[in-house]
Amino acid sequence: MDHSKAIYRQIGARICSKRSALKMSQATLAREVLLTRASISNIEKGRQKILVHTLLQIASALKVTLQELVPDMNVNINVAVDRVVTRREHRDWVDKIVRGGQNIANSKKVR
Repeated sequence: MDHSKAIYRQIGARICSKRSALKMSQATLAREVLLTRASISNIEKGRQKILVHTLLQIASALKVTLQELVPDMNVNINVAVDRVVTRREHRDWVDKIVRGGQNIANSKKVR
């Protein structure tokens, strides 16, 4: 599966969940952010990409933070690293840098 499609599906599911918890219709949310109801439906299903300013407007309309709508990037980084870095010792090194915030220039390079 295309990784970017998965991210849009996760964002859409979170929007749908937050909207439903507020008992807000797609049409109401659409009016608040100046989109069509069809666009909200497509965003919630992950079929339509969403601009950052629109995501911010949706978060505001749903009374949530942007972080509540966006997937945890550490999880996404781990998925990407697992796909690209095949040797275990290299993966450990990359993981140490990503999680530890270690400066790559000062880290021990794995050959």
